[in-house]
Amino acid sequence: MTNLQSYFQTNMLLLEVEVVVVGVGTLGIAISACLNKFNIKNVVLEKEDCCAYLWKKKTYDRLNLHLAKGFCSLPFMPHTTSTLKYLSKMSLFNT
Repeated sequence: MTNLQSYFQTNMLLLEVEVVVVGVGTLGIAISACLNKFNIKNVVLEKEDCCAYLWKKKTYDRLNLHLAKGFCSLPFMPHTTSTLKYLSKMSLFNT
C-alpha cells in the first residue's frame, strides 16, 4: 500500500475530480493553473516533500536560467517588472 492510499483510507477523503496531474514540477503546476482557469476539477499529486523538487533540491545554488523572464513564468503569474531579466534559482521560487 502506498503512502497516498494509506492517507486517503485514514482520512476517508473522497475527491471528485476530472483530471489527475501527476507531479508538481513546473509543467504540473502550469497544467493545473490552466485547468483551474477553465473550472476543470483537478488534483495534483507529488511524491516528494515540495513542488519543483528537482529545481529546488537537485540543482546547484548559483543556477541562473538562460532564458529571459518572459519565457519562464507560470500561466497567469507573470514576473514583475522589477524582477531581473535572467532569473536565479532563488528568485524563481520566491516570486
